Amino acid sequence: MTDLIDVAVGEVDGYPGLGISARDLMVVLPILEQVGVATTIDRGSVDLPQKLRFACGTPEFLQVFAGAPHDAATPVLGRENQL
Repeated sequence: MTDLIDVAVGEVDGYPGLGISARDLMVVLPILEQVGVATTIDRGSVDLPQKLRFACGTPEFLQVFAGAPHDAATPVLGRENQL
């Protein structure tokens, strides 16, 4: 979670998350949103037991991330789905 703090304070432009617990992220997301960090996570469609692939950061970072070969904010089900 320290990587998310780096995004929040502007030390890095963004963070691509892989296999992060949705439960942990739901605690941090409101804080990130309050400081202007954008994310690919749709909080309304996430089940807490899930592990997620997502990105958060500046709009420019998210545009680059959107072009990557994966689906953002999708559950990580097994090794075959990992980057």
